[in-house]
Amino acid sequence: MPAALGALLAGAVAGLLVLGVLGRLATWLLAAALKAPAVPVTLRGFLEPVLLGLVAGALFALLLPRLHRLFPRQAAARCFVLGALPFAASVAWMLLKRRPGAWPWYAALTLGLVLLLFLFYGWLADRLYARLLAGGRER
Repeated sequence: MPAALGALLAGAVAGLLVLGVLGRLATWLLAAALKAPAVPVTLRGFLEPVLLGLVAGALFALLLPRLHRLFPRQAAARCFVLGALPFAASVAWMLLKRRPGAWPWYAALTLGLVLLLFLFYGWLADRLYARLLAGGRER
């Protein structure tokens, strides 16, 4: 399988599961925990972030072949870079779009949770990509 196709596939699956499904569930749970206004649970409200996670995951995973060449034996470095770049992009987008003045106290909790999700995405995409390149032989 060509490296770019493997990276797209691994990133799409990891993005769908982690950035999309887990990300949406995390926002609902965080809103409920913080007693934020009720977020309606709709099919569209679920599918939009899931599809966005799939696309963003696939696009950011295009970096995987280069990361594997730069860090051939440092999986932690690859996972960190692959998770930190989309996290930084999402924070930059949020700052440009919303321009928050004073953030509420729970903003740090939210950012921490989002960072963990992006790092988990980086780890999963890297593992899937390595398995695809190895033909499913890697453990």
